[in-house]
Amino acid sequence: MSENSNEIRLIDYLKGTIAVKAFDQNLKNVPIFFIHGITASVNFWEKGITEYVRNNHPWFSVSLPGHFPSKLAANLKLEQINDRFFYDALDAVLREMTANGEKAIIAGHSTGGFMALNYAAKNPEKVAGVISIGGFGIGEWTGLEGNLQKLARGNFLEKLLFHAQILLMKSSRWIYRRAAGEYVTDKDALYRSEMFEATLNAIYPHIKQHTNRAMYYLFHQIPLLDIMNEIKSINAPTLLLIGEKDPIIPLAHSLELTTLLPNAEQVVFKNTGHLPFVEKKAEFDAALNGWLQKHFPK
Repeated sequence: MSENSNEIRLIDYLKGTIAVKAFDQNLKNVPIFFIHGITASVNFWEKGITEYVRNNHPWFSVSLPGHFPSKLAANLKLEQINDRFFYDALDAVLREMTANGEKAIIAGHSTGGFMALNYAAKNPEKVAGVISIGGFGIGEWTGLEGNLQKLARGNFLEKLLFHAQILLMKSSRWIYRRAAGEYVTDKDALYRSEMFEATLNAIYPHIKQHTNRAMYYLFHQIPLLDIMNEIKSINAPTLLLIGEKDPIIPLAHSLELTTLLPNAEQVVFKNTGHLPFVEKKAEFDAALNGWLQKHFPK
């Protein structure tokens, strides 16, 4: 078991290094591993985690692969970015940060939600529960991130444009902040959110250091991901938290996940985009806390 420290720890594995932070390790309930979405950082969850989680569960914030200070291995090939790649990264974290035989709740936003579902499908014995927040089983996106996927997989000039846009995103906190507005239904409410601003302050120093290589690898390969046949094997309690008007993950896809998962509950937040934990914070917190209380009482 890890020590009770929220300092960033880097875990080495064959395909790179993964950053993780540990919180509230003195608590005895089932540990929860939270994974952020693409272009964010390991500091993503600290400002918005619910008080119920802080008071009742040891929890961890886990980086997506390739997101600074995590790194991809120098010899990693583009075609190695697949569902097994994401599994190996999370497996390295759980092996290092949990006791032998201990089960965990895996929670993730967007690509982090994919990682949670992917891991639970491949290693059900290790998973006590799954929380997918705007997650997916098929990696083709729409909206802003879908356009970046198309550019990454396009011709030479389109690839140049992809790299230019990533450089632009990293170059300015203001530009990154404005881009986040494309994920929600109420931009003004997002920009007024103290939690959003605090989270942005926490993650932007890392965002500036994401490498174009890592972003290109991920945006190029994620559209090829498809674990829809595998997730039928997830028997652990699963919570799907879905934005009705998510511009990245279509509502129809999120609803299809619910039909495939044998032990799933879904909450659809009305008139909400890809960031329900900001857009509908009170409702989101109540849904998350209620599900944890129901399935993992202290």
